[in-house]
Amino acid sequence: MLRVHPFLNLTKMKTKTQYFSNRIQLLIIGTLFFLLFMSNLCRSQIVTGHLLYQTGYNYQPNELVEIGFMNNWIWVNVDSLNGSEIKRLLRLYGIDSSRIIDTRAYGSSFENKVEIFFAFKGQIPTDRADVWIRNQHHKFAGYAGNDILVVPQFTRIIQGLDSTIISIAKNYKINSFMVKPFNLPELPFLVLAKNPLNGTLADMRWIKNSIRLVPYFKELNWQIIWFNDNGAAKVLNRPKTGWN
Repeated sequence: MLRVHPFLNLTKMKTKTQYFSNRIQLLIIGTLFFLLFMSNLCRSQIVTGHLLYQTGYNYQPNELVEIGFMNNWIWVNVDSLNGSEIKRLLRLYGIDSSRIIDTRAYGSSFENKVEIFFAFKGQIPTDRADVWIRNQHHKFAGYAGNDILVVPQFTRIIQGLDSTIISIAKNYKINSFMVKPFNLPELPFLVLAKNPLNGTLADMRWIKNSIRLVPYFKELNWQIIWFNDNGAAKVLNRPKTGWN
């Protein structure tokens, strides 16, 4: 009977042990890199969306309407529309509750007004996506976007929204901003602090003497710069040849 030398058995065992040890180490390293990537993705990117509807159609009391985002739709009573319904829509799209920063909404058939705002950590696959309201007679859309902070002239959902805007600007890199309901002088400074290159819209027309910040947005190659010059709203558009 052929006997295998104990040393050969030991060598084989060591080789197998080393093989599985290397595989486990690679698996751990790969998992850590993946978790780090996803963590950075969620921390560094944000989506905000808005809709302001106040013209063109007279809603009936308690009329059912559809709210849509990224090909997901929910039915709601226009007079009962609130932030919980928008959270339901985002969760239908696949956004976990832990990633949702803010959802707020208001609807009134008496005022014929609908206001929607939301923000969540992450990104959408396109730079812009429509935020819809529709019924059997018409449809109307606002929009959502990656790394933007656009807040139209809301009047019904503004309580605490200014604090949310500042918190977003402190924690995320913003590449486009326009905030109409509030005068927030610190906002452009918070945006500039993260050195966002090639931004789209810097709207500072309501911020007194914001002309002094124009050179900084030019240096970062922003496309459209609204600013306040001694009380007058003015705008600069980036030339095709770039800023001089």
